[in-house]
Amino acid sequence: MTAQRIDPRQLPSEVRRVNRGLMAQFIGADPYGRRHLSPRKSIVLDNGEGLFRYALNEKPNRPTSLKLYQQTPVRDWSRGI
Repeated sequence: MTAQRIDPRQLPSEVRRVNRGLMAQFIGADPYGRRHLSPRKSIVLDNGEGLFRYALNEKPNRPTSLKLYQQTPVRDWSRGI
């Protein structure tokens, strides 16, 4: 099983607000290494409750998605928050 795509607009507004803050902190923790990431365009990886865990520039391939699902709390992904 791999992470499933979700529509971030379906998440409660409070969850989206928290996710925007978490993503801003994530990018700010390494502003030079993560400057290419965008809250609107990046691939956002979430746990099963829809909370932000990580962001990528592009969707991971199937083997990587499988590893993420098996070895981390990542369960969902979306394009942007």
